[in-house]
Amino acid sequence: MLASRMRIGDALVIAAGSKGFQSEANERKVKSAIKNNRRLLVIAPLAGHTEDREKTAARYLTITGFNGVPRMFLDDEIWSTVARRFKRELSAWRQGRRVIAIVQTDQPTEPGKAQALNVALMVVSDEWIPVESSYEAVIEARLREESRRFVKPLRFDSSEDQVFPDFWLMDASAGTEYPMEVYGRSDPKYLARKEVKATYYRTHYGTGWWAWDASSDPQGNAIPEFPSVRT
Repeated sequence: MLASRMRIGDALVIAAGSKGFQSEANERKVKSAIKNNRRLLVIAPLAGHTEDREKTAARYLTITGFNGVPRMFLDDEIWSTVARRFKRELSAWRQGRRVIAIVQTDQPTEPGKAQALNVALMVVSDEWIPVESSYEAVIEARLREESRRFVKPLRFDSSEDQVFPDFWLMDASAGTEYPMEVYGRSDPKYLARKEVKATYYRTHYGTGWWAWDASSDPQGNAIPEFPSVRT
């Protein structure tokens, strides 16, 4: 993939848990960025939440798998933007869930230091599957426990006005794609969108779709059974 006439891979630095191939690749890319006055794109999990790490987060991000990755410094304005845009993700971080940071940095001035320009956060499951809420995480875990085949669509997979589910179940008896919805809120705007999606599913799939209203069942005591596996 190209961006500004350069390959994303040439600027992409990812978490490396130990010294080895990936950490060496990170170091090469950082040195190249310094030499060629290029920015970096860093993807790595936030280190587990502690009070000290939250206090220092407005100055720099503490990540795991930091081998070969420069320390990413922030300023108050950037952290305020992160705190405003990613409240749900920061709450998940405080609860001990895994959160991925995607950071665009300025050109590093030295191997161990880079200034963050933009920061995005994303909650993922134990298997690194993105989840939008704790309720989605419950369903994702249950799907894996039952060894089901499924796809997790992402926000950028379609425009906002296009209907697509929280999960596609791929091994259901109803067909190759069985939409699954997890409803987690009850505010008017959300309920209006919920009805639009439900109408779409009824029109295009009849009874061949699955839903759990987690807003009225937050403890998960009445999660509907999944559709049977296609034989």
